[in-house]
Amino acid sequence: GSEVSHVVANEKVCHDEEQNIQRDEAVPSAVTMIRRMGRAVNQLNEKEVKIRIEGIESLWRLFKRDTKKSIADSWPEETLREMLSVVSRPLLTRFEDPAERVRGKAIIL
Repeated sequence: GSEVSHVVANEKVCHDEEQNIQRDEAVPSAVTMIRRMGRAVNQLNEKEVKIRIEGIESLWRLFKRDTKKSIADSWPEETLREMLSVVSRPLLTRFEDPAERVRGKAIIL
């Protein structure tokens, strides 16, 4: 009865929110970017150096200006603050990474 209608209503809300996220790609929300960054953040904790390098390179492309403009330049300040709070702890753990490339970029970011 009411439990089933509540579950269906929640699924519709989640679906509607996902649709809004997909439509709003011009300025991605923090939720969208956190979803995109999740893999990169997880890669920073891997034992294999190659995987950690992939993770740090993904974050580098998001936050650092190797080109004229980074993706992060288009985010509102509040979104950028939320994004940095998600990646700050994983980056701090890489300050002592044995791989110089990972360590160096983590420190700069």
